[in-house]
Amino acid sequence: DFEKLSLIDGKDLKSVYENYCNHWRDNFVQLHKNEEELNRLFIEIYELQDEMDEKVEFEDMHKLYYDIELPCVTLFAKMQYYGIYLDKEELLKAGEIFEERKQELQKNIEKYSEEEININSVQQIGVLLFEKLGLPIIRKTKTGYSTDVDTLKKLEDKHEIISYILEYREISKLISTYVDGLIYEINEKTNRIHSNFNQTVTATGRISSTEPNMQNIPARKEEGKIIRKCFKAEKGNVFVSADYSQIELRVLADMSR
Repeated sequence: DFEKLSLIDGKDLKSVYENYCNHWRDNFVQLHKNEEELNRLFIEIYELQDEMDEKVEFEDMHKLYYDIELPCVTLFAKMQYYGIYLDKEELLKAGEIFEERKQELQKNIEKYSEEEININSVQQIGVLLFEKLGLPIIRKTKTGYSTDVDTLKKLEDKHEIISYILEYREISKLISTYVDGLIYEINEKTNRIHSNFNQTVTATGRISSTEPNMQNIPARKEEGKIIRKCFKAEKGNVFVSADYSQIELRVLADMSR
C-alpha cells in the first residue's frame, strides 16, 4: 500500500534505496517497464550518500535539504505514482471537434488560393499572401517570405485570411500536442497520466513537469478549456486550484528591506 510507505524513513539516501528494494520495485516496474534502468538509478543514489552529505554541510544547506527539499520527494513521488485521470473518450471527441474546425479553416483558406495548398508550408503560404493576394511584405528570410506569428499579427487587419491561418495553426497544435500527445501518455494499466515532477531542473527552483508537461495545458481560450475538461477527479473528489499571489514580488520586497 503506497500510502503506508515512507520514502525518507531515516532521512538519508540509503533508506531511499532500501525502501525501493523492499516495497517499490514491482510497482514502478509495472508503470515504467524498465527494471534495469530503475535498478541502476537507485544504486547510483545509494553510492552518492557520503559525497552528498559532505556537500550539503559544506554549502550550509542542511536545513533547506532536510526540512524542505527531501520531505517533498515523498509528495512528488506520490503525485507521479497516482497520476491524474484523463477521460480518453472525451479527449477523442474533442479531437474530432478540432479536426472538423481545421477542415473548415482549410476550405476558407483555399477559397483564396483557388487550389489545394499545404497550409503548413511556409513557402506556399508566403506565395499566396504576398504574391497572389498582394499583401504588404513585412519581412523576408533566406528561404522566402516570413509568415511567423508576429508577421501575421501585423497583417491581421489587411485580410480575413490571416485570422484563418492563425487559427488553423492553433488548432493543429492542439491536435498534435494535446490530443494525440496526451492519448499516447495514458498508461494502459492505470488509465492515468503519470507525469514526472522535477525538483532540480529549473534555475528558479520551481517544480517542473515532463513527459508530459502538465503545467502548460491551455486554459485561456475555449478550445483549451475543452482539453482541460478531459481531466477529471475521481468520484467523490474535486479538483482544487491554488496559487501564490505574486510570490516573486513579495520575496523580492522582503529581501530588499
